[in-house]
Amino acid sequence: MFKLTQGWIGVLLVSLAGSVSAMESDEIQCLSASRSGLVDLPFPVDAEPLVSVTERLVIPLPVDEAYDRFKLFPLTQFMTGTEDLAGVARTHPLVGQDYLNTGERRAVCLKNGFGAVEELVDATPPGRFAYRVWAYNVPEAQGIEYADGEFLFKPVEQGTEITWNYSFSLKTDRFPGSFGAFGRWLFSKTFLESTWRGYMQLALHNFESSL
Repeated sequence: MFKLTQGWIGVLLVSLAGSVSAMESDEIQCLSASRSGLVDLPFPVDAEPLVSVTERLVIPLPVDEAYDRFKLFPLTQFMTGTEDLAGVARTHPLVGQDYLNTGERRAVCLKNGFGAVEELVDATPPGRFAYRVWAYNVPEAQGIEYADGEFLFKPVEQGTEITWNYSFSLKTDRFPGSFGAFGRWLFSKTFLESTWRGYMQLALHNFESSL
């Protein structure tokens, strides 16, 4: 009788261990949230005004090839990080698998252990690739409501011009957004035009160096 009971206990423990492992693997650790919870996370409502910055890069490739190479370039190799801002360590698909089609969503985990959620809002080859980022848990980003990134691909004489527009919507109940126009100006001067621009420039350099 004891051996039979011991056998059933063993099966039960193995089953429970499997369930715990499944729960652990379902959690996106950098966001301390489950995949299902992040899938159901509401998409941010559009808010104005935005604070924006733009960077450009010209590469010697036709626009179709430039777009195709860009969309397949791993985010971990694109956003490698700077001394001031952590790079991307890994991504986890939430909706879709390849992050190539409008509506697909993924969790982005940074090298500092924090993360955010990103959704593709437009993928129109070979002209536009745009996305929205939100649900930051990075302590320094708690004043950000969401960010919009947009890549535009235009044929030029030298090949393709890539324009990267990046805009932030700031929370109005937290600094610096709570200071209105002055807060947005301060955010632009102390972060967007310096720290974040350098992050973007390095990312574009990483892509250019891969060609």
